[in-house]
Amino acid sequence: VIEKQLDTLLTCQRVSSTSFPVDVLPLSLKLTPNPSQGETTVSFDLDKAGQVSLEIFNLMGQKVKRLSPVFYRSGKQQIDLQASELPSGVYTVRAAVQAQGEKQQIGVTLMVIQ
Repeated sequence: VIEKQLDTLLTCQRVSSTSFPVDVLPLSLKLTPNPSQGETTVSFDLDKAGQVSLEIFNLMGQKVKRLSPVFYRSGKQQIDLQASELPSGVYTVRAAVQAQGEKQQIGVTLMVIQ
């Protein structure tokens, strides 16, 4: 049942580069493992160094967790995300990157907590 619901959600909420405002660039996020028990690793690749902020939203759009912005260098990056305090369900993970003098990059993906 959860797999079928997740498949429906993924189909309805796919994010493409054309769904971002003109002044925002897409950022590709990968969660491993996903589904998880509340602990997952968020992986992404930065073209330029910048401040990265990470937020988690429930399916009603309410922010349920926010990590303080952290400066990351360019290249492959990982953030260990601890969300074991959240109940089982489907959540939206949003990462925003702001490099000095550059357009903001936004990445959105779904996270399933079992």
